Order: sequence, then C-alpha cells, then structure tokens
Amino acid sequence: MMMARLKGISKTIMAVNCAMFLLCFFAGIVGAQQFTRVREAGGSASEERITALEKEIARASSERMALEARLSEQTALVSDALIRQNEMNARADRLRNEADALATSAGLRAATGPGITVLLEPLLSGDAAVRATDADNLLMLVNELRAAGAEAVSVNGQRIGAMTEIRVAGAFININAHPTASPYAIAAIGHGETLSAALRLPGGVASVLEKTFSMKITLSDSLEIPPQAPREAVYLKPAGATP
Repeated sequence: MMMARLKGISKTIMAVNCAMFLLCFFAGIVGAQQFTRVREAGGSASEERITALEKEIARASSERMALEARLSEQTALVSDALIRQNEMNARADRLRNEADALATSAGLRAATGPGITVLLEPLLSGDAAVRATDADNLLMLVNELRAAGAEAVSVNGQRIGAMTEIRVAGAFININAHPTASPYAIAAIGHGETLSAALRLPGGVASVLEKTFSMKITLSDSLEIPPQAPREAVYLKPAGATP
C-alpha cells in the first residue's frame, strides 16, 4: 500500500513538472506574440493593451509560483514517505532478528557456536539395568550443562528442548520419541572452558559418570546443533488468548 502511494505521488510530481513546462512555454509564446504586435504597431499600442499584457504575464508568473509550491509540497511528502518506509523496514528487520533468536533459543532453528562435545562409551554391556542408569546419567549431564550456561544441547543429534524426554524404552533410550543407544555424543554450545570445568568439579558429574562410562571432553570453536522437530500443541495456549 505504501509503495502504491509513493508511485501515485511520483506520477503527480511528473504531471506537475509537465504542467509547469507547458505553462511557461505557452506563456513565453503569448508574451512574444504580444510584444511582436506592439513592435509592429510602431509602439502605438494603448496603455490599456500594455496593462493587459502586464496582468497576463503576472498571472502566468503567479500560476508558475503556485505550481512550484505544489511541487515542493509533493516532494516533501515523498521524502517523508521514504523516511517512514525505511523506518518500517528497519523495524521489520529487528522483529525478524528477534523471532530468529527466539526460535533458535527454543530449539526450533539450527544453532551454531563454540562449546564442548562429550563422548560417553559404556564400560559394561547394555542390559536393562544399565540402560535405566544411562537415562538418569544423561539427564544429570544435560542439567549440569544447562546450569553451567549451555545455550543449546543435543544428545546423539537430538536437540534438547522444553518438551524433550530422556527415558528408557525397551532396548533403547528415547529422546524426543527417537530411539537411541550408546555410545552417547553430547554437544553443548556455550563458554567451553566453563562448561568443561562445571562437569569436572570435585564430586561432580564427571566423577559419577566415569564409574560407568569412559568420558572424553573436547573443546570446540565451532559446533552445529540441529533443530528439534516441532510438536503441535493440543492443550497449550498463550496466556490471555481468546478461547
């Protein structure tokens, strides 16, 4: 709608310019003809004729000034419209950036950044009791990483989000309803040294995990964590939304 208005104003300015050109052109022709007649008459034109000619020239000049004022007004309108359009574009860009940031934080967009990877390989074969412990240990590890400032976490390629479950399901561990099994590769985006130090606190997560896993922590300058598959909310609605 804004672009259509700008086009309309531009057409108006072109029309005003054409009108000014034609007015000045014909005024010049009329003036030249009148002065030619005066000259051909040998300077014997009456005072009334000269007065009429002066009034005609004054009228043409007044119309030209009115057209110039209108042109100036239309130019100012176009300038204001362009400023507002630029402001709206900048606001739209900010809103898009905010939406992208929120979607990334919520796990709906792929994330990239520095952080750590943790590789867990079980020391024992994976019977049912061990798998149950695996689920508890993975939950403990994910919670510790989040508490240490991890901004995005994945386990075996599954993004950990607000509705992610980590639980035993038969012979597998289910994460986001996706069955997975050891070894477990955990990626976490954040301050790598802080995340690594949090896991290796005395009596902390690493000391517990290393009883059942071989554990390798690697710092990385660039990790990429995939998005979580979206889940349709059946009962969840924004607070204050109309039923």
